[in-house]
Amino acid sequence: MRRVSAAAMLIAGLMAAGCGKSPAETTPAGRVHAMARHSSEGKVNEYIDCFTGQLRADLEQTRDQMKPEAFAELLRRRSAPVRGIAISEQTQPDENTARMKVEWIFEDRNEAQYFTLVKVNGDWKISDMSNSQYNKPEIPYGTRVFE
Repeated sequence: MRRVSAAAMLIAGLMAAGCGKSPAETTPAGRVHAMARHSSEGKVNEYIDCFTGQLRADLEQTRDQMKPEAFAELLRRRSAPVRGIAISEQTQPDENTARMKVEWIFEDRNEAQYFTLVKVNGDWKISDMSNSQYNKPEIPYGTRVFE
């Protein structure tokens, strides 16, 4: 029986796992969740890497104008009030395009957007986001149901 070095096993494991990508990031919904996580953690490069096209170019320009540290703080500050994310109405018109409704849940409101994702070199990237539609829920987030 041949012995396999630990380094060879590590390299094989990284290749099988997509070189560091979480398995969840290999789906369109997983990419949206990863984008939200990177935003809340202030991981600027990882956040920007979730996007493609004009959205990515705009984010890179904003990062460069603000400086990465300020952009990271902006991401964390804007993510802090988000209590959850709900994804629905997922469609995939073809193997390289996906569309979904993403609802950001806040304590006092929900904001819904439609995202379009495209495959770029095998990875799902957010290529378009609609303007947010605001909705005040009948029962606010965090309301106690039972006493």
